[in-house]
Amino acid sequence: AVEEPAPVEEEAPKPAPEQPPVEEGKRMVYAYRYNRSHMSRVIQANKELKGYYSALKNRLLSYYKIKSRESWSCESFRFGRDLLAKVVMRGKYIRLYLALDPDSVPFNTYHQRNKGHVKRYADVPLMVKVKTKVGLHRAFRLIDMMMDALTIPEIRDYDYVYFAENLI
Repeated sequence: AVEEPAPVEEEAPKPAPEQPPVEEGKRMVYAYRYNRSHMSRVIQANKELKGYYSALKNRLLSYYKIKSRESWSCESFRFGRDLLAKVVMRGKYIRLYLALDPDSVPFNTYHQRNKGHVKRYADVPLMVKVKTKVGLHRAFRLIDMMMDALTIPEIRDYDYVYFAENLI
């Protein structure tokens, strides 16, 4: 007795929804959204934002054995295998994600957000926006707090580099 497989019912293809008729005198408008890389966002940013990006990168790299890696969406900073920070360019501001507990930092001073529920930012849950010089100095204080908590020493003779200078 050879058993035959049960017949598989195939679903009939669904008809495409009908397009509404285009009225006379109106044009169809298409909206395009470009997926730009992190480096292209840095290149297209204004001069002030490039300076903030360069200052954040210098501050993170001025600590002992911190390495940076650039990916399509952001720049990551690691100490060994541990992810410490991510820098994301987003329009007219920079998002800085740090490996700090968002609840341990006073909200009234830093205006941070908890992004730990997002899988991509689970290791770096604290997010702050950097738009101004005041926001940049607050980000510096958060970076220093994180490095002190992890006991990572600062490099004494670190040469600051303007990273956005060599870009197009």
